[in-house]
Amino acid sequence: MLFRQRGRCRDEYDPSTVRRLFFATLSLLCACGSETPASHPADPKPHADGGTTGCAPGERPFDGGRCQPAGVPPESCGEGFQPDGAAGCDPILPPAPCPAGKMAIPGETACREIAPCAAGTWGDIPVDDKTQYVDATYAGMDSDGTKDKPWTTIADAVTAAAEANTLIAIAAGTYAEDIRVTSPPVRFWGVCPGLAEVVGSTAGIATFDIRNGGSATEIHALSITGAEVGIFPSSRVHVNSAPSSFSLDLVS
Repeated sequence: MLFRQRGRCRDEYDPSTVRRLFFATLSLLCACGSETPASHPADPKPHADGGTTGCAPGERPFDGGRCQPAGVPPESCGEGFQPDGAAGCDPILPPAPCPAGKMAIPGETACREIAPCAAGTWGDIPVDDKTQYVDATYAGMDSDGTKDKPWTTIADAVTAAAEANTLIAIAAGTYAEDIRVTSPPVRFWGVCPGLAEVVGSTAGIATFDIRNGGSATEIHALSITGAEVGIFPSSRVHVNSAPSSFSLDLVS
């Protein structure tokens, strides 16, 4: 140890001092070693069959402390759906697929018309003095788009529609063609989906190909099928088959 004497330092060991320090240090070490380690929360005890929450594998804790098997509880199936017996839900629908022009949504056990078919060639289509008419059964060679001399193809009516929002009235029939609208936008209106059908081919990208210039084109009361996409919108298209309607948007 170092002792200061008359302003100078010299090395000198005092045996009694060393002995006291030794025992003091030893007592401190013993005191530290006797402390009880801090306690930690116990890990979850595993369930007898492998779970860690008190629930069996494939279950989870649920309200009220009960264990709920994975899946949808029978009482939680939504309107129009029923339990399938395998922790899921099945839609309630007619036993067989609906024919063309008819539909059913979950909860309905019978097919119904997508939209009613009114009487007459043009039904209840809201025609006006600028309407372009289309009837695949017209046998004349002098089509001009009028009610008495309708076009026989929808494409001819689109070509003849010079003004925006021109209504194209489509009589009953199957129209095997690909429709492309570039400009201006028009309104396609079938007599009803159960009688007026447009069937696209593999030649185009869609049965109805609506380009940017045809933005705001509308499609009403038509059945649309084909080998490719039914409706390809490069801009806004409004589709209406009462009682449902929706808009399609796609920016190319």
